[in-house]
Amino acid sequence: MQEIERKYLLNDSILPFLKNLHPICKNYTQFYTKITPDESLRYRKEGKHYYQTYKQGKGAIRKEIEKEIDGKYYHKKLDKCVGNLIKKERCLIKIENKEYSIDNYKEQLKSLIVMEIEFPNIQDYKKYKLPSILQKFIKKEVTMDECYKNKNLALFGLPLDDKDHKRIDHVLPKLLQKQYEAIKTYRQKVCKGDDEEDLHQLRIALRKSITLIGASKFMFEDNSWREHKIFLKQVISLTNEKRDLDVFKQTLKQQQIQYKTPLFVNAVYSLNQKIEDKLQDENKKIISSLQSPYFDKGFINYQAFIMDMFKKNESVYGAYHSQKIAKYMLYKYNKKMKILMYQYKSNHNEELLHTIRIIFKKLRYILESFRDFFHKKEILLTIKNIKHIQTSLGIFHDICEQKRILLDFLGECKDENIVFVIENGLLPGLKNFRKKELKEIERTIDDFIEKHQNYCSCFTYIVK
Repeated sequence: MQEIERKYLLNDSILPFLKNLHPICKNYTQFYTKITPDESLRYRKEGKHYYQTYKQGKGAIRKEIEKEIDGKYYHKKLDKCVGNLIKKERCLIKIENKEYSIDNYKEQLKSLIVMEIEFPNIQDYKKYKLPSILQKFIKKEVTMDECYKNKNLALFGLPLDDKDHKRIDHVLPKLLQKQYEAIKTYRQKVCKGDDEEDLHQLRIALRKSITLIGASKFMFEDNSWREHKIFLKQVISLTNEKRDLDVFKQTLKQQQIQYKTPLFVNAVYSLNQKIEDKLQDENKKIISSLQSPYFDKGFINYQAFIMDMFKKNESVYGAYHSQKIAKYMLYKYNKKMKILMYQYKSNHNEELLHTIRIIFKKLRYILESFRDFFHKKEILLTIKNIKHIQTSLGIFHDICEQKRILLDFLGECKDENIVFVIENGLLPGLKNFRKKELKEIERTIDDFIEKHQNYCSCFTYIVK
């Protein structure tokens, strides 16, 4: 079934006018369990009746499938509510033989009054003209404005004024520009020297940028964001091997302190020399690539994207409060993270730990980026807890990468002493360290799940 309608934003002078018409009014409570830019699944209570409605599409014409359900099923689905409950009074009136629905919203949307008119076909929709008696109550038509669709009102509330500095279309470009300036600064520093900290800061700025672009992709009508996310990932990939070798070099230093036999010391010294040679090669490759015309063009195009992101690609979501958009981003990543954590607890598939680590990293970057829009104490505590589990997952990731590096050396090394030390000292040591770290990860995951709702209310997009 098709739903064809026009929608108008009204001023509150409609309310006394309505009273004089003695309309039929009903109270609605509704919520959503699924919301995407193109789809929604809504549950509505209307008196003693309950309905489930699936909608697909945008604008004036949408596909709609509705069925009546029982109250028990409605309340069961309430646990899966995404966003806020919507409460409103709907009044039906007839003017010039046409029925109008006037929704007077309550609670967090109490200033909102909307009028809807449904049409049997597109021809009637196109030729429709507002009766003169209604025109004085109209603020504007919002038929094509997705901000006033109930699903988006449930997620984000009312849109903000164009000049409000808290709007996401004002905040997001500033956040990305800040990270771009960091990328530019540390790109120049990396190209001038071989400082591990400069490379580390470059990678952080790149990862934060990638996270913000990926988390906000639902805001764009087209895929203009995709090429820039791919490009930034290429820059990070370029630096991965050097970063892993730098970490492994530090591990070798610790091993030298632990084992003092001449055989071990000499073998580790030779191995360290090979690592230094590889690091030099990696550093040259990184500098050459970062200074290449390809990367110059990529960064220029990326900055142009930031500057024009909401000028060329106006977003329906751009008008919402940055905190609400950030909470939605956090909610989506948090939902994925919880599913993966429970999957890991049930089958201990270690491949999941890499994905969990990345999601935690994204949660942290979003929190750090939007921290000014949240309660300071809550944010700091949440970031602290994320860092704790992120540290364990990061150590485990480094162990896996160090094992890979050692196996690569085994495949190419002809020095019997180095082979002996790798096979009988370094690899067994990593294996034991790995077992110990897996136990720590298990403990931190249990702790995170137990305390999750206590300190992460900013992750929760469920309001009853």
